[in-house]
Amino acid sequence: MPGPLKEETALLLADYFQHRLGGTALPPSPAAEALRRAAGELESREQPFFRSPKNRMASITSSTDMALNQLTRAIP
Repeated sequence: MPGPLKEETALLLADYFQHRLGGTALPPSPAAEALRRAAGELESREQPFFRSPKNRMASITSSTDMALNQLTRAIP
């Protein structure tokens, strides 16, 4: 992925995760606002999938793995 596209993607993901976790974020860019809106519409439309205990557990496990990987990289 080219540098500027990779950077924009990382910023969009960071904004979205911060938004979903309820953190205080700067006002979203137009692209970030579109991502938030599209994700909200998808979640509303596909509620059974997102509310399924199996899918929720997979999401929690994935998020935990990502956080642990970041922590272990930060520890010397």
